[in-house]
Amino acid sequence: MKKLIVLLLIAGSAVAAEWKAPTTWTLPGGYLKKFPLHEVTDAELVTEMGAPEQTMVMGEAVFWTYVYRDGSEVRWTFILHDGIVVDVQYRAQRGRSDSARKRQGLDAW
Repeated sequence: MKKLIVLLLIAGSAVAAEWKAPTTWTLPGGYLKKFPLHEVTDAELVTEMGAPEQTMVMGEAVFWTYVYRDGSEVRWTFILHDGIVVDVQYRAQRGRSDSARKRQGLDAW
């Protein structure tokens, strides 16, 4: 019985750790706090969200931005370094912004 409970807990934590694309209804604070930084690759990002609407290169960082055009104009920007997501930034139409690194209490990558 104990083995079954342990297996269920492990399986449940693995499912909870899966990364999903944000939607218009995603609460940014919780999403950013739980986003698995330094684990998601550029290939996984494209598979989950498609091609970015906007891209920009600044030094060694690559910025991929996805804009939800449903009236909310919410922008999610994924910052990649060496093909790995090192930060995620959220920006609402009215200027509200937040980032995964800030929410997770991390310094600059």
